[in-house]
Amino acid sequence: MLALSLPVSLFTVTDHRLAREETATLLAAVQPSRSLPVDPAHLSIYKTEHQVAADLDAIHLRNGAVLTRSQCAFDVVLSSANHTSS
Repeated sequence: MLALSLPVSLFTVTDHRLAREETATLLAAVQPSRSLPVDPAHLSIYKTEHQVAADLDAIHLRNGAVLTRSQCAFDVVLSSANHTSS
């Protein structure tokens, strides 16, 4: 089952018609030669989230001082040098 599902999954997430949201970010990061001209713009989202995390780290807040929704800010939390929760 895994032998069949892995190639099908890889094909699916790299096809703009089948995986519209995932393909842009994946191809811009992994295989830029196959991405559309607008796809690299999706990577700027991650740069912004990393910068937000760095800015929060720089002001040395105490644990629990920043409240986030994991759905929207998980990359900020993961990019932070201090991603503990309390």
